[in-house]
Amino acid sequence: MRNIYLLLVMVCGSFGTIAAQDLSYENLIQRLAEDFPTPGIAVGVLQNNLFTEYTKGYLNLESEKEITRETQFNVASISKILTAMAIMQLVERGEVVLDQPINTYLQRWQIYSDKFDVDEITVRRVLNHTAGLSREFGPGFNSSDSLVSLIDVFTGKSEKRKPLEIVYAPGSGSLYSNMGYGLLQMLIEDVSGLSFDGFISKNIFAPLGMSQSTFVDPLKLDDKTNLATPYNHVLQPQEQERFVVVAAAGLLSTLNDLEKLMLEQTKIQRLLTRKSYDKMLAGLTDGYGLGHMFVIDGSRIAFTGHSGLGMGWNAAYWFIPNSSNGIIVLTNGDNGFYIHQTLTCYWYHTTTGERIKSCNAPINKKLNRVSLFLEIAAEMGAIEQSTFDILTASIMEMRNHLSDGDIEFFKNQWNASKIEIYKQLKDKNISLEEVPKQLKVLLNGESIKSAMNKCFRSVDYWIEMPWFNIR
Repeated sequence: MRNIYLLLVMVCGSFGTIAAQDLSYENLIQRLAEDFPTPGIAVGVLQNNLFTEYTKGYLNLESEKEITRETQFNVASISKILTAMAIMQLVERGEVVLDQPINTYLQRWQIYSDKFDVDEITVRRVLNHTAGLSREFGPGFNSSDSLVSLIDVFTGKSEKRKPLEIVYAPGSGSLYSNMGYGLLQMLIEDVSGLSFDGFISKNIFAPLGMSQSTFVDPLKLDDKTNLATPYNHVLQPQEQERFVVVAAAGLLSTLNDLEKLMLEQTKIQRLLTRKSYDKMLAGLTDGYGLGHMFVIDGSRIAFTGHSGLGMGWNAAYWFIPNSSNGIIVLTNGDNGFYIHQTLTCYWYHTTTGERIKSCNAPINKKLNRVSLFLEIAAEMGAIEQSTFDILTASIMEMRNHLSDGDIEFFKNQWNASKIEIYKQLKDKNISLEEVPKQLKVLLNGESIKSAMNKCFRSVDYWIEMPWFNIR
């Protein structure tokens, strides 16, 4: 191991590591923003019922208006938590029973099957993704689209949407279903007589003072000044996504408002009884509760809440059950996935001393880039195909050992792989002009050698984080 490291230093110089005493949310956010470029980041860390906030960057790169705790983000599937809370309010009122067929409450449209028993599609099973319903409803609509009705989404009348289907026997397994939350949206509207946004506004937003949260179409907002612009992984602005099934992914909210929601769930309990909140986190089925996801550490729940992934949006909302510890991360960029995964890992590690698999996210991202750059080099004749095959197989093996927590194996093989890659590319000239156009944007005007070197430095940085060195 020592000889490998000394050779690596001679070949490409020292990479350096981060000192544990220098690690902080501020420093980590700064490094993440450099490594995974994202226009804006807003973070709230809950400890002892108090939030500490961190904001960085811009809600719009053109205007350079800074991100604040009042900036609105689309938080995608975090919407499901509020949908589940609304259902539980109806349950507490005696208007809905969790284990009744969902068709019992649907007035405008009924789910039908000549293959499966639809009475087995209960409200509870739709909430925890065990109702056998088809998975996705496709991307959001854009500004030129006419928004169709919920029924048209269910029946597949929109050319962008596949119809809602029962794809396996209800109760026999789990499959994450956004479409199922469309049924819950219709249930809330049919039972209450209010629009979905109207019900949530009256029964959740208003009581909690979430004044900057809404399920309204972003194109119809009266005031768009605090709405962030979403960006892709190369920082190109994206259109605001619009949804029909807003119960699954349509929530626009702020750090300030989501903090109020988390305090309600972890401390206050004004909207629901403690018993109802406990029901939402009970009956763990393949990582899902009622409107919540669970991150599992061994045989126990590490934390719960939900992540949110949209076109140009990434968010996380997590808390440890029966505690006053949580984290909220909001970003307006596709690279925000690696930011919220890493910050969640740091939060969980500093809170509990433990490590979770999501800690691997930034390393896996950079390994993806190394594999891509190797492929470019191989296609351009700078690396022989046999060597490329060996290196890519080595990277795949490293991933597996990283996932299994075998950090020492990863480090040893990683250092050996770097030496071989440097050796292969040392005397090779790869013209940037010869790189395919669709891949050139990933190089950001740099040579493959330079871009590869940045990936190396990045992996070296992240693998020295304290959660990878738990003994």
